[in-house]
Amino acid sequence: MNTSSRKWFNRIFKGASLATVAMAFQACYGAPRDFGMDQYIDGVVLSAEGEPLQGVLVSIDDTIQHTQTDAEGKFQFYISRKDEYKLSFSDDKGNNLNKDTTLTDRRGGIYLTINVEK
Repeated sequence: MNTSSRKWFNRIFKGASLATVAMAFQACYGAPRDFGMDQYIDGVVLSAEGEPLQGVLVSIDDTIQHTQTDAEGKFQFYISRKDEYKLSFSDDKGNNLNKDTTLTDRRGGIYLTINVEK
């Protein structure tokens, strides 16, 4: 291999190596979110007595997106940005917890504290 061919080979090899590292990083950590198009919503669901409720299904109307609260009653998710969001809460048996909430987009993060009555 002459010097010119070797330089081209090294350039192609370095480019392919960089692309491989970038793909491995994305596979491990995921693609970055487009925060301009997504809305981050998080909060906590508490009982009437103020205790965290685990396993409450939090869903948004007009979408299939939902999540469950953890042991501390916390939930979080990203959703496509729109002017208004209606959240519904149900227990693990599918019973509505009589607490539907409508949110208005403030172009920032939204944090909720929801107290439900069973």
